[in-house]
Amino acid sequence: MLRDYALAGSGSGFIYGYVDANYKKNMSFEEAKAFCINTVSLAMRRDGSSGGVIRLSNVTERGLEKEYHNYDSLPYKSS
Repeated sequence: MLRDYALAGSGSGFIYGYVDANYKKNMSFEEAKAFCINTVSLAMRRDGSSGGVIRLSNVTERGLEKEYHNYDSLPYKSS
């Protein structure tokens, strides 16, 4: 089956179901950003090799915009 996305990395096996259930075409920028943060945060919760921060990059006509999300700000951090 052809998909509009690809998953890779040590935490990807933990998030296929989440992505299958929550990905949708034509998300707004804010929806896509929240989707990415939630998805990577879920992978990090289960996978000890997935690091402790999320770095997002958005390429626009103005250039590269970068965001940094530390572990304490993530929605699915381990308690």
